[in-house]
Amino acid sequence: MKRLTGLVLILVLVFAVAACAPAPTPTSTPVPTATLTPEPTYDYGGLTVRLAWGWGPRFTEPGEDKDRFDARVKEVEEKLNIKFEWKQIDAGEFWDNMVTNTLANKSPGTVNFTFPWVFPDWIKAGLPADVKTIASRVGIDMGSTAWDPLARVAGTYGDKLYCFDKFPLEVNGGFIFNKRLLQEAGLKSPYDHVKDGTWNWDTLRAYSKLLTKVDADGKTTQYGLSSMYPQSLADLLVLSNGGDLVDSSGATPVVTADSEPVLEALSMYQQLVAVDKSVRIGDPNDWESNIKAFASGEVAMMLAEQWVVDYINTMKPEEFGFVYFPKGPKGTDYVSTAGYFMFWIPANLDEKTQDATLLAYSMIFDNLYPEMTLTDYYKQMAEKYVHDEDGAAIYADIQANQRFKMMAGDRYGVDSWALYNLLATLDNTPQSAVAAQKPVMEAKIADFLAK
Repeated sequence: MKRLTGLVLILVLVFAVAACAPAPTPTSTPVPTATLTPEPTYDYGGLTVRLAWGWGPRFTEPGEDKDRFDARVKEVEEKLNIKFEWKQIDAGEFWDNMVTNTLANKSPGTVNFTFPWVFPDWIKAGLPADVKTIASRVGIDMGSTAWDPLARVAGTYGDKLYCFDKFPLEVNGGFIFNKRLLQEAGLKSPYDHVKDGTWNWDTLRAYSKLLTKVDADGKTTQYGLSSMYPQSLADLLVLSNGGDLVDSSGATPVVTADSEPVLEALSMYQQLVAVDKSVRIGDPNDWESNIKAFASGEVAMMLAEQWVVDYINTMKPEEFGFVYFPKGPKGTDYVSTAGYFMFWIPANLDEKTQDATLLAYSMIFDNLYPEMTLTDYYKQMAEKYVHDEDGAAIYADIQANQRFKMMAGDRYGVDSWALYNLLATLDNTPQSAVAAQKPVMEAKIADFLAK
């Protein structure tokens, strides 16, 4: 689950006017002088701003990112007269006891991480402060493009905003492919298909079938396609065809799983999984199963979250490419899901601590490379994950042009996988599967809204 800033280039045109006539006689009209607004000064008395989550801090490996981040932290600490800490909290303690600890004024951080499926219960318990109220006190525009729009949508309830984010989004709808396996099969590179406008579902299905190998005993020795969990493929098929299981654009969310784009996507998923059997299902209890299979060359193509790509790189895989997820027949452009972050400030902190926390977070996590264009910044970021310039350019395009779409039902707890699981065999049609699950989805949304 979920963007980023745009740059404005200002072109100042200076016109010099030459006059041949004698200069006019000076008058006593005063020349207006520019009034510079002084930069605000802050002094929060050395209080500690602590970011807490369940993982180790970022920017710890030697390199320019770390150098810039450390310099930024030092600058903000001096400017605000604060101390900044980034703490890893035991996961059990963090998630299981957050409500109890926060209500007892023992929140692990002055700013804490959350997941979108956890956060509604924390809001109901009264944990987070309205960020808009804090922002108005310190003069921050939460509608600025510097703030992640996906976190803003996820954290907006009525007229209140409960969470925020400035971390770069993660491309979780990227598509990687083993270059050797495609070349040995005599298949055109997906990069060329992108250039030719033919990187679509037809190509996806054809490649998946051609790259699946079965031995004389009927055992599949190589799969054409996979994902960490195959149900994620169904999400991307729905989104890449311009569909969604839920339409949340109106006042009340509406389940649209029976719409034509969704039914078309569900049919393609069933074709890949149950008819062609070109998708490696893997062990549902072993999240590494399909990841290791791609890294070892047992899978030719894979829908992969950004952190999965990063993890595969630690396994010394063969050379792979990185491309968009193929476009559906009703899709108008390439899309990707996103990994996004959500941070919140406890409501029971005093205003001084709340103000210092939001200011510090905003300043520290601003873009560390402001001198770069967004495209160049994301190309640089892509070099940590992908193996070639074409893949880096596609990664940068997804990020800089915000080609992100999220499943709207996630916010309401809609279980899309329960629908997809009915299509892992030929026991159901897309229509019958939707007929079974649509009432369940509608009940889930109604329950969410009632709370």
